Amino acid sequence: MNVDEFVKKVFEIADELEYCVELRRPGRSICFNKTSDKWLSEHHIRALFPAILDPELSDRDIRLCTRTT
Repeated sequence: MNVDEFVKKVFEIADELEYCVELRRPGRSICFNKTSDKWLSEHHIRALFPAILDPELSDRDIRLCTRTT
C-alpha cells in the first residue's frame, strides 16, 4: 500500500461509516464531530502514512503526525 492508496481507503471507509466528507480547501476533509466541528483533512491523513501502520503507535504520536506547522 502506498500513500495514495491509504488516503483513498480512509475516505472510502469514512463514506461507508456515513461520516460527512466534504471538499474543502485545500482538499477533501472528514468531519468526525459536527457538534465541535472536528475535521481531519487529506493533508493530515497523508501525514499519518506510514507511521499509522505501526501497532505500537501511541495517541500522542498520532497527534504529532497530524500537527499543522
